[in-house]
Amino acid sequence: AQLQADKEQADADKLRMQQEQEQMQKELERIKVEREAQEADIARIQEEKDRLAQIEADAAASQEAAAVEGLKMQEELKKMQEELAQQKKDLEDARAAAAQAAADAPTMEMGAKGKLAQFDSMFKPVP
Repeated sequence: AQLQADKEQADADKLRMQQEQEQMQKELERIKVEREAQEADIARIQEEKDRLAQIEADAAASQEAAAVEGLKMQEELKKMQEELAQQKKDLEDARAAAAQAAADAPTMEMGAKGKLAQFDSMFKPVP
């Protein structure tokens, strides 16, 4: 009877240990699945981080290109302003020359009439 009781106890212990082993196996499998999910999350986070870094790099390059373009436009505007100032000066010089010519015109006309009269007198028939 003791032998039978010991055998039953051994069978019960064996069954209990088998159940515990199965439980540990299930726990290990759950931990493995959880770990794989975490690794997938980490990979997804890294991809997002890389994508954001690329966006930042693209934005920085775009900003730099815009700054360079802005400087070029400033240079062009400066050249246009210089050209406009030169044209304005040329126009003022031309106006001053025209005003001087207008002021000199009566004097020149009188001088021309005098020379014409002198020329005419040279060819007038002598009475």
